[in-house]
Amino acid sequence: MDIIDLKTNDRSDDLINELVSVWEKSVSASHFFLTEKDITEIREQVAPAFKMIPVLLVAIDDDKVIGFAGIYENKLEMLFIDSAYFGQGMGYKLINYCFEQYNIQFVDVNEQNPRAFKFYQRQGFSIIERSPLDSDGRPFPILHMQKK
Repeated sequence: MDIIDLKTNDRSDDLINELVSVWEKSVSASHFFLTEKDITEIREQVAPAFKMIPVLLVAIDDDKVIGFAGIYENKLEMLFIDSAYFGQGMGYKLINYCFEQYNIQFVDVNEQNPRAFKFYQRQGFSIIERSPLDSDGRPFPILHMQKK
């Protein structure tokens, strides 16, 4: 697996479409608390986020996009792996790159996604705060975590 650090001017529409596809596969396989309607609504925000996030890391395996991470300052804003690659260590490789290259210290995770929560705990994050709503006011509690 290779990790490519894409500057904002290197993010083509084709790449953004691939990233949205990875996001959707990952969310459909892990965010069981979301309805299809929720996913459709949230999807509308995903492509613009890829264009705006200052640091976008893309994981490539055999010329295929398999995951990505987005960072703003010292916070991991997004990390998603194509569900076909779950359990193969790709998330660990990507987050370790984020630690080494960007010294991330914070992450938010959906409380209703225990697999992701446990993943971040194993990476040394602990809960510092809980919000009953997500950043868009939807009833999906968020756990705000900080690296120990």
